[in-house]
Amino acid sequence: MVFGPSLFASFGLVLAASVANAADLPRATAIDRTNVAGDIAKARATLMAMKPEWCQEQFADDEEYGDKAFEIEWKSKHDDADSPPLKMQLFKLFCTSGAYNVSYGWFRKWEDGLEPLAFAMPAFDIVYDGEGDDAKMKSVTVTGMDSTLILVNVDFDPAKLEISGTSCWRGLCDASSTGVWRFSEGGFSLTKYDVDGTYDGEINASTIYDAATR
Repeated sequence: MVFGPSLFASFGLVLAASVANAADLPRATAIDRTNVAGDIAKARATLMAMKPEWCQEQFADDEEYGDKAFEIEWKSKHDDADSPPLKMQLFKLFCTSGAYNVSYGWFRKWEDGLEPLAFAMPAFDIVYDGEGDDAKMKSVTVTGMDSTLILVNVDFDPAKLEISGTSCWRGLCDASSTGVWRFSEGGFSLTKYDVDGTYDGEINASTIYDAATR
């Protein structure tokens, strides 16, 4: 059997496309939540059972605050170069809302099935000089690490593959905590955490955790 130049050219194009596609990974895209309505319903039932005192369905279908779905595709650092990419679906589920905060639970669906995502965050202690909103903040000290199933005022950025947002401690949001979690190997790792405990009418947060400097 004789293989002509066109066949080898076609093979080269396929191989080049495959390499280019692999170079594009990891990547994430938004998907229509109606296409995964069954999985979202199962995830929401689990969320409601885990956090019955917190979570509601009131705005689950709202375009701005409601449930969202994404697909993430990546190559594991543990796999061979010619291994197929891994895929998972990421679900952002409305939990509850207040005057200035909206909270969400997050689920993933991949080879291990449907499961909630937990997010690391630092535990910290703030010392004030005096009492009340006018008290000056003297120090903030990280006392350990904790985790949570609920994040506040956060969203997923498919371009950066990051979940981030700021939890306001009062309406002015001049006192707050801000976290950034970056996608890695099917989960999300804490990369940065800022705290503003001043209640002084200004935004002047301090970084208390930065993965890049650890």
